[in-house]
Amino acid sequence: MNKPVSEPTQICKTALQKALLAPVLALCIIPEVHAQGDDWGPPLGAVIGLETHVTHTDNFYYSVDNPKSAAGIVLLPRFSYAGETPAIDWELRAEAESAVFNGNTTDNYTDTSSTLKAKLYNGRSTWKGSVNFRTDHDPFGLNRTAGSQYENRELDQWRQSSTDVIYGYGLDRSSPFAIELRNRYKLLRYTTNEDVTTALNRTDIRNDITLSLNLSPKTALLINPYHQVIDFDQAPEVSKPDRSAQTLGVLVGATWSATAKTSGTLKIGMSRRSPDDGSPDFDGSSWAIAMQWSPTQTARFRVHTNRSAQASYRTDTRFLDVISFGFGWNQQWTSQFQTAVSAQQASSEFVGAAFEDESRNGSMRATWALERGLSLFAEAKHFDRTSTKAGRDTTNNIFLFGFDVQLN
Repeated sequence: MNKPVSEPTQICKTALQKALLAPVLALCIIPEVHAQGDDWGPPLGAVIGLETHVTHTDNFYYSVDNPKSAAGIVLLPRFSYAGETPAIDWELRAEAESAVFNGNTTDNYTDTSSTLKAKLYNGRSTWKGSVNFRTDHDPFGLNRTAGSQYENRELDQWRQSSTDVIYGYGLDRSSPFAIELRNRYKLLRYTTNEDVTTALNRTDIRNDITLSLNLSPKTALLINPYHQVIDFDQAPEVSKPDRSAQTLGVLVGATWSATAKTSGTLKIGMSRRSPDDGSPDFDGSSWAIAMQWSPTQTARFRVHTNRSAQASYRTDTRFLDVISFGFGWNQQWTSQFQTAVSAQQASSEFVGAAFEDESRNGSMRATWALERGLSLFAEAKHFDRTSTKAGRDTTNNIFLFGFDVQLN
């Protein structure tokens, strides 16, 4: 058995959260425009926390026609320490995720993540940087093993090292213009099943320039040219496409927080992807649109859509052309009870392999705060995938219940 996988916001999400989001979110070729004037925000001093939950899934391997249920216990300890001075803020964070499931012990795992972030101020100039070291894995039935039969072998485990360096001038919107220069670097290496996973090892380097015209303290126009290089270590096999490529693109748009209730970002542009072995294989539109609405202090709604080209985990596919849509609703019903509902849909074209996947996932979560630092939660999730390629249709339902405790 292998754990189900995730979407990118927290570094360590639960195994089951990962399962719902992995088909939608991968290594995006379109970089996000870094938010201007973002809040640093971590609690100062030390914070220690632990999330523990029991979980049940009715199709643990994402099988097409022979689902197998499973139950497990997941532990997610975390530690952070943050400090600040008049010139610099910094944070050290360490997280882990460990799970034990009934059945085959090869499905048990422990993932880790450690991050150091810093933010340096110098007049209107701001430097930001982060370094992250992460060990993780892909679950069986998603990514490389999608549509495969049961395998009694190790999980596809990997290590990733990444850096993110940003220089910005005028990001607080105190001047009419602002500029941000950003470099991101990722090195991904698989450490198990190397007879088949070596083909997934890659390096990703992205460079962005974002120029902003600040129309007001709450509204800015943006233009964001970018360049990205994805370099797979392994040369393509005979008759297989080259997945290494460079992408050039530009996004234009705006970011706004018109009132205390409404905010959003709209970016639309063009990109051109050129593989190392030939002429461009993608030359078209790209976008990233997100809006948030808070009609009251206790309710928040979010919608988003984007189109991006993503690195392929299949050797017969040049890249994935992904169009996604999503919705979220958070509601604070009382001082102790809140709920969160989300839904996403993604259409993924496997360029070069001539098939498409449609994936949908949704979740409902309820949280009860018992006292300061202690809460209980319950969550239900659903995932399904249909494909024009035989043997990839699947569905999965996940239920979990647990508690979270935090000391600071």
